[in-house]
Amino acid sequence: MDSRYSIVVDSTPWIRRQAVAWTRCALTLAGIAPDRLHVNVMSSVPNIFTAGMARWGVKCRRLREGFSAGPLNKSRQLEPGVIPRAPLTVLCDCDTVFTAALPEFASSSSGLRGKLVDIGNPPFYYWRTLFLLLGLRMTDDAVRVARNGHHTYRNNLNGGLYIIREDVRDEVFRVWRASIRTLLANPGYVRPWRYHTDQIAFGLACARLGLSVDLVDDRLNYPLHLRPVGHLSELPVVLHHHQKLAGGILRYGTHGDAEAHGPARQAIEQVNSVLRTVVWSRFGL
Repeated sequence: MDSRYSIVVDSTPWIRRQAVAWTRCALTLAGIAPDRLHVNVMSSVPNIFTAGMARWGVKCRRLREGFSAGPLNKSRQLEPGVIPRAPLTVLCDCDTVFTAALPEFASSSSGLRGKLVDIGNPPFYYWRTLFLLLGLRMTDDAVRVARNGHHTYRNNLNGGLYIIREDVRDEVFRVWRASIRTLLANPGYVRPWRYHTDQIAFGLACARLGLSVDLVDDRLNYPLHLRPVGHLSELPVVLHHHQKLAGGILRYGTHGDAEAHGPARQAIEQVNSVLRTVVWSRFGL
């Protein structure tokens, strides 16, 4: 399927390192064609970075000024003209890497796919209060997250990977952006979860459109910074590493326990075999 994959990059060195890793693994381990990768950069990103991407056949697009990247990096990717039309648009955080191609998905009733947050932030009581403040009716029940047993709103997605079908993309973006404006105009609504503004606004957009996201499992957004839950029988397709890639490689997570991640070990080794071939100086890193 002619999917499009996208990230937003700012000038922070470790964000740029993450973006290089995301791009190189997508090209090699996932076999994604360069013209299907969209590396969107802020104006402060140096030209040496975009020149390095061009060597791999990946074009960078400089985003217009407006909402800062930061916690709004996902919605910025859906601005008009940023990503061409495609059956599926895959919005990513820079701190993700593909170890294989995404699987073919069965038909989705909502047109949206993503993974429930790992530790339940913001919690369900926050969502219930926010819905009351905004006059929204909560039709989705609270769900229990896997890692700590807390409850949250069903459409509270981990920001690492959002998959959006073409026929709902424009409407989702319109309502998502309107929800962001509401939250920015009322900072008390997102206190103390300001960094999650994009994520919270996405959940509000789902509610306003009457959509329930089709949830994916850990394999499609595997958190290396948290202890695993249950048995992972297959290698993860997407590693969400939350690392600054010091030394240009992935490590086994904050717990320092290589055995804890089971099949993810092999995926990490595959990623590192790719990252060790990167000439980081070509990207100003």
